[in-house]
Amino acid sequence: MMKRMLLPIALCMPLSALADNASLTAFFDNDSINPFQFVDAYETHMMGIKYQNGTHRFGLEAAIVSPDMIVYSNVYRVANRSYGELLRLSYEKAMLINLSNVEIGGYIVAAGKFDLDRIQQQLHETFRLQDTFRQVQPIRMPDELWFGVTGNLSTELATGSPYRQVYAAQLGSDRIAFMGGVERDIALGQWDGAVLASLEAVFRDEIVSAPPISSEFRELVPRLGIAVSRRFGNATVSLGETLSLPTIASDDRARAVFNASLAWHFD
Repeated sequence: MMKRMLLPIALCMPLSALADNASLTAFFDNDSINPFQFVDAYETHMMGIKYQNGTHRFGLEAAIVSPDMIVYSNVYRVANRSYGELLRLSYEKAMLINLSNVEIGGYIVAAGKFDLDRIQQQLHETFRLQDTFRQVQPIRMPDELWFGVTGNLSTELATGSPYRQVYAAQLGSDRIAFMGGVERDIALGQWDGAVLASLEAVFRDEIVSAPPISSEFRELVPRLGIAVSRRFGNATVSLGETLSLPTIASDDRARAVFNASLAWHFD
């Protein structure tokens, strides 16, 4: 039911709607594709597209959450979180208020069966990786629909300072969280970039704590991230890496997430 409801909404924008000075971005986040790996993949594997036109941004994301399969595949068969397939639709509006960059938005997230597990299985078979399809079915989270609002603010730490204070808030039926951090721009040759150190306070996370495993979520999540980007004609390539503690309270191992995106600008 959720798949029939969400996919037509996501596909309703024709290519003819792409306007001048707009951009279309394809991206993915993955905690198992890393130049270095601290923990096996069990957080959100996310990929999607974003369309931005002026101050408006629309997003469609598909994600998989799964237990730590190195642990879950051993003889004890212990899963540290429920398995799930997620689809997310979002909208954000950017504004400039008193020299501060502000974004407000809303989103809807559905958990259900969207055949993402079969796509993952095919990729695992192609690259001769671990077969997880049958193992995760007994711990699949129930179908659910969540919604919420988001807000982001970025402003100079002080007049003329190279540092910015960054805040983000999420208030939803799935998750309630607040993040504060400090960001600074960097330059690496011809690549522009930024470094962000932040701490997130989490008050609710229904995806991490979803049944049947019902894991406890981590209430404080520290993060350190670096991202770089470079424009090549109409295209911009962005790469990033984020180190943090997992969102599951029972695991204190460091977690690394690789981020990559390709944006095409319709100038």
